[in-house]
Amino acid sequence: ELIETVAAERMLVLMVDDLHWGDSESLAALQRVAEQLPPNLLLVTSTRPPIALGGDSSSSTRELAPLTDAHVRDMLVTLGLPADAAATALAVQAITAASAGSPLYVLQLVRQGLEDGWLRRDGERLLAVIGEDEIRLSRLDPIAGRLRELSTGDARVLMALARAGMPLGEQTLGVVVGAEVDDALERLAARGLVTPTPGGWTCAHDVIAEHVVSRSAADELRSMDAALGRELARTSTGMSEARRAARFLADGGDMGGLRDLVAQQLQTHRDAGRDVTSVAMARELVGPSLPDEQIAALVASLPMRLRIRRRTARLAAASLVFAVALMAVAASRQQVPSLIDVQRPLGSTQALTDSSLLELRPALVVEQRDGRGRLVANDGDTIDVTLRDSISGESRTTTQTMSAGRVTFERLRGANLRAGNAVVRRRDSGDSLLVRVGWGDDVGVRLRLKSFRVGDVEVVPRHPSLRVPPGFDVSGVLMVGYASHYVNETLVYAWTPTWGTPASEARRFGMLSTPTEWRSREDPLTFTAPEAPGEYFIVVLAGPEEGEQFLLSGTNWVMREPTWGDGNDVADWPRETLRRVVDGRDVPVHTRSLRMTDGRPSRQPARHYPVAIRIVVDANARTVSAE
Repeated sequence: ELIETVAAERMLVLMVDDLHWGDSESLAALQRVAEQLPPNLLLVTSTRPPIALGGDSSSSTRELAPLTDAHVRDMLVTLGLPADAAATALAVQAITAASAGSPLYVLQLVRQGLEDGWLRRDGERLLAVIGEDEIRLSRLDPIAGRLRELSTGDARVLMALARAGMPLGEQTLGVVVGAEVDDALERLAARGLVTPTPGGWTCAHDVIAEHVVSRSAADELRSMDAALGRELARTSTGMSEARRAARFLADGGDMGGLRDLVAQQLQTHRDAGRDVTSVAMARELVGPSLPDEQIAALVASLPMRLRIRRRTARLAAASLVFAVALMAVAASRQQVPSLIDVQRPLGSTQALTDSSLLELRPALVVEQRDGRGRLVANDGDTIDVTLRDSISGESRTTTQTMSAGRVTFERLRGANLRAGNAVVRRRDSGDSLLVRVGWGDDVGVRLRLKSFRVGDVEVVPRHPSLRVPPGFDVSGVLMVGYASHYVNETLVYAWTPTWGTPASEARRFGMLSTPTEWRSREDPLTFTAPEAPGEYFIVVLAGPEEGEQFLLSGTNWVMREPTWGDGNDVADWPRETLRRVVDGRDVPVHTRSLRMTDGRPSRQPARHYPVAIRIVVDANARTVSAE
């Protein structure tokens, strides 16, 4: 919702680097974004296989090819190696093979060569001193070779940074590894393995961290996770930091530290007046790191004062006072069954029996159950489900008879899809149930361009644009898909050019038959291009108005006559807005409509989903062509 809101008004480019390092929750969230891309969002990711997002026709993949011998040679020459030396050719071949063409690995191998002595500095030059019998270049390893000779202390500092996956300050690092880290960080930085950032020290590249973790024993990693979790828990100042600490503690198996962290956060939240449960806090902190049974064991280990909510404690005494009396009353009174909804409908308008019979997918299922939750198998009880239009006040009721304490409603009668609440009532009884029914988005009529053909020329729906000569007569066929959840409304389908006089140029295609999810129609579209070269647009729009003049002038029909030239005209929409519609798909345009409110004209917010076709008038053009 946040991404769609930000992208609604202008183009948004969301760049996610190194996607292959994403955790499962982040990858799932980004996958949902990729599957439902807002029309104004460009999602760009960089990743190593096998992680990939999207995959539909709107996505494309660019694979960066590895560096070749020629590329590596050019890199080494820029570092100072003589281009025509025989040793340079040997170095290039060895580094290309060992690096597999990765620029990062090339630079790591250059560092390794300087450390091992087969590369050396001579002033501004870089010399290769390689004899084929002196070194087995085929054994070069761009990362493992750099890590091979690290001392135990330096290796532990590097493993802490690799496992943390985020910058750590020197003080935090010292506590985690249990030693002074200043000299170790200086040595690691000199070798290009770590780097300082404003937030602390981190591995110079994810690939280095990946190699360090893969070379570490499982018990070493668990011990490091526990140490990281304990120090991050000690220094955490907010929920996000506590959540990171909790997941390190869980991965490190430090259940005692995790219990203390949950208890601390529970106390902090309750002191602030938030009555959160211990189970909810544990799940919030740990996330998917622990299974349900371990979450339950963790909560059971908390002190009793934290396991019981304050609200529960306050009510406990009062509940105890009334318990015996309530049980006696309940025993002496015959239990009255209650209506419950066991399956809530989402709603759909894809198939309608008539204009007011609304199909439910899934169906609304209502049951009668007693106070203990047991099904009361009554036959013959009449159940009424009423939908009331919140605007007109009109109500429609659907009636069915229960069988064995259960009834299923697959369709409901309704005056308008704006009705969102269904009242379920057993006839001749005060027992009623309010069920929320979602009918989807009924904010307007959505249009999507399918095609626009002018003779043998067809514009691309993703960027519909035509280049035409000045004053040229254009005659084509427009195919548009449309969707609307309006019921019993007159929906005008019309178009207007952004040149000439809008009041006289406005044209009606016809009326749309709704409600429908997506349906297509073809209409002839004929116009004469303006004489002056430039950029123009044809705007196609639909809406619940009495005529195209009201729709295209931005005037509600209750104004009695359309008002042109007041800035609400569709033809007066800003050029950047129309360009956005051309480049987008199912793009909302937020405007204002002139309406009558309390007997006085006022401008009210409106939202449209138009189609726009860009017309480029070119004095050098001789015929119509796709832009």
